[in-house]
Amino acid sequence: MWQGSRDTITIPHPWQPKVQAPEEESSLNFDTSTLHPTLPEISEAEVRQLAGQVRQLVRGGDFEGALRGCLETPVYNGVDLAKEAHLQMVLEVLQSTKAVEMTPLLQRIYVSDGGSECLDVLMKYLYKDWLQPSRAANRRYK
Repeated sequence: MWQGSRDTITIPHPWQPKVQAPEEESSLNFDTSTLHPTLPEISEAEVRQLAGQVRQLVRGGDFEGALRGCLETPVYNGVDLAKEAHLQMVLEVLQSTKAVEMTPLLQRIYVSDGGSECLDVLMKYLYKDWLQPSRAANRRYK
């Protein structure tokens, strides 16, 4: 295709890409912040309160309720101490659950409403724990 005016003619190079401005409805103009739900910031006091409830469920033998209680309220927004306390709470519930009870417990959570999201949160916490080298020497999974 010839471009130019009457006095000048430019010949585009065949390997030169033709760059166009994105259209108004282009995916490049999409605000990706709308894809993530806004999550409330959870304080350390709220995590401690939840930890008390979770420990009470563990003492009563309701490991599924305790784990679900942890996983339904993940701490994504909050101070680092709150995130660390919540991670410790999840690990305490897992460590207090017998190994033979773990598979049926996770299967019951999975088939329940919101179960797959809870197990996604569990995997995020496990990965977070595995990535912390300071705990690697102290890690003892049953």
